[in-house]
Amino acid sequence: MSDSGEGYTRVAFPLWMPVGSDTTTPFEERSGSMTCLSLTVAGVENVIPLFTSNVLLERFIAEGSANAAVAEVIDTPRKLIGVLDWLQSRQRTHVAFDPIPTKHNIPLFPITDVVQAARDSADGVLVLRPGAAGG
Repeated sequence: MSDSGEGYTRVAFPLWMPVGSDTTTPFEERSGSMTCLSLTVAGVENVIPLFTSNVLLERFIAEGSANAAVAEVIDTPRKLIGVLDWLQSRQRTHVAFDPIPTKHNIPLFPITDVVQAARDSADGVLVLRPGAAGG
């Protein structure tokens, strides 16, 4: 994840998400059997954590933020759209990138903005625009 200096946040694929189910079955076939972790960040509930590296996800799990979680790799904008659409239908509202417990001022992005950025992604990089961050 990087800030372009112009206030845009850029996030490149692949992304990793902590889930509580077997990731050997493709997401599209799991339907409701996957449990996804959601957090409360800065008073906003139902925030989905996404990580820009597996190392950060493993650190998140090791610090006790996601006991028994395993990594779900999200390697394309299309898969991200499917995952976030599914999560939004289950009342998840925001995404936080790399929300490790020691990090302060974690920016939040409404799921709708992240989905739109994924739709607009031509090069495998999400560009989240200024003012998109919630919370």
